[in-house]
Amino acid sequence: MQQHIIQVVQLHATVDDPRIASLMAAHVPVIQAMTPANATQCQADYLLLDNARPGSGQVLGWNQLQSQRPVRPFILAGGLTPTNIVTAINKVCPAMVDVASGVETAGNKDREKINLMVQRAHQTGVSTPLLTEIRRN
Repeated sequence: MQQHIIQVVQLHATVDDPRIASLMAAHVPVIQAMTPANATQCQADYLLLDNARPGSGQVLGWNQLQSQRPVRPFILAGGLTPTNIVTAINKVCPAMVDVASGVETAGNKDREKINLMVQRAHQTGVSTPLLTEIRRN
């Protein structure tokens, strides 16, 4: 039997704390996606902060995050593109950034946009890992 097949779990639905605790007890890091307004109500290892319509490509309110910063590490999502990534990282200082539609062309990942996103993220001088999801159609 293989162990440690699942290395991290990212939850997008509301999940109760006992379920999150059981994953964490199994030494599986947990990422909980939510809006900043709900960020204080979760015990996951990381919070993935997105706007109210995840996947819409709409930018999350970064000014709100500056004033209501979560106490635990968080992943910034919500409308990140090569054009705004430097501003987002400098304003919010997330532990990681999550990018999806901001590096796509016609619904597919665009290698040039991903490379540009990485280059610009590195320009900030902040060590912020970049996450991108791969959709299989």
